[in-house]
Amino acid sequence: MRVRIDPDTPKIDPKRNYRISEVSALVRVPVHVIRYWEKLIPELAPPRNAARKRCYKAKEIERILLVRQYIRSEGLSPEAARTKLVQVIEGGRPPQSRQEVIELLDQLAEEVRAAITVLDRVRQSDAT
Repeated sequence: MRVRIDPDTPKIDPKRNYRISEVSALVRVPVHVIRYWEKLIPELAPPRNAARKRCYKAKEIERILLVRQYIRSEGLSPEAARTKLVQVIEGGRPPQSRQEVIELLDQLAEEVRAAITVLDRVRQSDAT
């Protein structure tokens, strides 16, 4: 997962562990906000070291940058940001246009109709 980072954001060393204060400075999000997001979005929580301190790698920092973009730039709620982040993590990408959203909804509606048809058949066979 590569994130388009602001030109102002310093380069993130993929081999280095970062402390939360360093991450806060890199992504320009206060430490308490990062901790809050970690509670709401478990996918952001980094592993901890033997001293139980957070150890952020590039992957976790990129995820925080994505969430920051979703919440601050796109105006999403933390819950919606989590949904979008999970889609990115799982390899799917969220719809990029209104047309893609409509196509996705049409596909979901077709799947729901198919499920209703199956349930109707089961109910009819149980009734006889």
